[in-house]
Amino acid sequence: MNSILKKMFMTTFSVQIVSMLSGTINSIVDGIVIGRCLGIEEMTAYGYVTPIIMIVLALGILFGAGTSGSCGRVIGAGDKKEISSCFSSIFIAGIVIGFIGLLVLEVFSGSISAFLTGNTNQDTVKIMVHVKDFLIGYGFNMLPALLVVLLSPVMQFDGKPHLSVIAMLVMTVCNIILDVLNGLVIHWGMFGMAMATSISSMLAVIIMMTNVFRKEHLMKFSLKSFNLKYIKMLFSYGMTASIMIFAGTLTIFFLNRILGQNVGKDAVAALAAVNTASALCTTIGLALRITLVTLVSLFEGEKDEPSQYELMKLALKRGMLLNIIAMIVIITCSSLIMIMFLKSGTSAYEMSVTGIRLYASMMLFFSWNMILSGYYQGKRKIGISITIILLDKLICVCILSYVLVNFFGAMGVWMSFPLGSLAAMLLSFAIICILNRKLSYKLQNILSITDSDKTPDARFTIDDASDIVIVSDKISHFCYDNGADARSSYLLALAAEELANNIISYGFEPGRNNHISIRVTGQGQKWKLRIRDDCHLFDPEQYVKLFDYTQSPSEHIGIRMISGMASEFLYFNSMNMNQVVVNVGAYNV
Repeated sequence: MNSILKKMFMTTFSVQIVSMLSGTINSIVDGIVIGRCLGIEEMTAYGYVTPIIMIVLALGILFGAGTSGSCGRVIGAGDKKEISSCFSSIFIAGIVIGFIGLLVLEVFSGSISAFLTGNTNQDTVKIMVHVKDFLIGYGFNMLPALLVVLLSPVMQFDGKPHLSVIAMLVMTVCNIILDVLNGLVIHWGMFGMAMATSISSMLAVIIMMTNVFRKEHLMKFSLKSFNLKYIKMLFSYGMTASIMIFAGTLTIFFLNRILGQNVGKDAVAALAAVNTASALCTTIGLALRITLVTLVSLFEGEKDEPSQYELMKLALKRGMLLNIIAMIVIITCSSLIMIMFLKSGTSAYEMSVTGIRLYASMMLFFSWNMILSGYYQGKRKIGISITIILLDKLICVCILSYVLVNFFGAMGVWMSFPLGSLAAMLLSFAIICILNRKLSYKLQNILSITDSDKTPDARFTIDDASDIVIVSDKISHFCYDNGADARSSYLLALAAEELANNIISYGFEPGRNNHISIRVTGQGQKWKLRIRDDCHLFDPEQYVKLFDYTQSPSEHIGIRMISGMASEFLYFNSMNMNQVVVNVGAYNV
């Protein structure tokens, strides 16, 4: 498998895992402080306010997934001006929607809290006050919450994934400190819990925004470059992810109601604890999903289906292993996990331990559904992606819980989690087979990747200088054998040889396992050479322009000749990798 592809996958996945774990830890700490320091009424209020938190999360994920997909596709096409326009448009939209959300929560907090709690008995009125307090503080989280998830993929595309990681870690530590201070010292109740989240998010945004002061960054903001077409693209890519959270929100709202009516408020508190801890079970699947959206959209922009297929195989293998390990740990430690939220010996605690064990048992099914949905979202096959999400997060679990709660009480709701994800996986497979008009268990057929009517495509990996001449010769023969004329074949081979030599001479570092990935594709007289390496920042075209050729006219003559003869010679650095594109003839993706 391509070493560069593996590195892109692991870098993207690692950043997403850190981001997801940061949010998970924040939610868990919130739940622990509320359950152990504030009380059962506040924990019940936290359960009722969960749909609002999930709506905000849905908007955030819309911007996060939408930014990953939109910018990834534009970067894959290789137009720097359009890349900055895409980022600027999405960033402006995030600010506008964030301010609108702030106003809605601050002005209508009373009405929203009354709607969420439903009944008006004495116990519910007390809980409703706690819900309102939380919403007032949480309103200030609207704008920073959107910007944090929007900027996270931008940091990665801009070659600064560590900045995103630092921001997430600082946000987590800050939230933990403020939560504990609120629960043990300040005693501001649910308002204080919400403000801890808001302040932490603001700090993370400030750290990420330091990226704009760098000279060498791909995503440049300009108010003038705002373009509505990128807002449409944002919603096209992000809609599926946001629907996932909205579906989960409806599910929690529905489960709160049926548990409250059929079991009691202790069951609602148990569900709140299970839902908070359940992030431990979904982190891997959701991180894989966003990783697939980011990289599949990038390769879709490059029209590179073989890399998409290899990426899916890699995600499934790594995902299965990680999920099995995590599932065993969570089930084994379920009692220790839930005692952090609820006092042992209580009815709510006993129900929550069973709930988290059954929730964890769905991890493999859930992860497969998320990987497949992310793949189809990256391909912009939105209908299939949304269908998979709705089946997993809403339809199957709600139908099963509605039926099973009448026979097994709270246990019936817990059972609906693994059974719902399994049913969603099987139904998704059936739907894809119907759409493909073929019953097949091969991954290539499930992904709707075929070998018919394919543009000639060859790819090579160079690990040291001894590979260069061999690869150059193969490129020349491949292009000529597939219809390129002698001039184009020679030019592409020369470009690969000269650029690879430059990368090894100026980019390879002793002791570091550097790689060069080369792809050649085209037909007739339209050909494209794409070279990607994982070395330090190096723009070969700019370097050649700065060189004084009056002193050494023969220096770098190969690259100067390529630049002059090619119809297009492009360079940009994205995801901490140098990327050079050489177009020959009229070829332009």
